[in-house]
Amino acid sequence: MASKARKKVLLWFADLIERDADSLALLEVLDDGKPINDARSVDIPDAIESLSWHAEMVDNLYDHVSPTASDVVSMIVREPTLVWSEP
Repeated sequence: MASKARKKVLLWFADLIERDADSLALLEVLDDGKPINDARSVDIPDAIESLSWHAEMVDNLYDHVSPTASDVVSMIVREPTLVWSEP
């Protein structure tokens, strides 16, 4: 899927979760047995924030310039990390 389409889907999904937050919080309570206030004020907002963050990062995964001050240049570059361990 193209990055713009993936971003659109993730933001759409976050909007759906926000729209149905009360029902999803109730499902979370029934599934986990936690207080409704925790599900509504922590779990659901965190899910929305996580999806929104990942949607916004889609544009930055492939060596794109990230938004910065006008006198700063910052680039997100994905590189493998080498891990060395003694046998």
